[in-house]
Amino acid sequence: MKTPKILVCIRKRPLTKKEIQKKERDIVEVDGDAISVKEEKVKLDLTKYVEKHMFEFDNSFSENVDNL
Repeated sequence: MKTPKILVCIRKRPLTKKEIQKKERDIVEVDGDAISVKEEKVKLDLTKYVEKHMFEFDNSFSENVDNL
């Protein structure tokens, strides 16, 4: 098996001070080499729910990992 020439990696950034002050929610979770994005939605009957989208990468890093 050949070694891939291109790897796709992602690093989740922490919320900014401005986002924290606005009390914005952290909608991204890192789970191994995958991330999930939680999208808040409203049904026609005005019921709120969260739709979860999963994405897989060669490597995923949480906001606690630095760039060094």
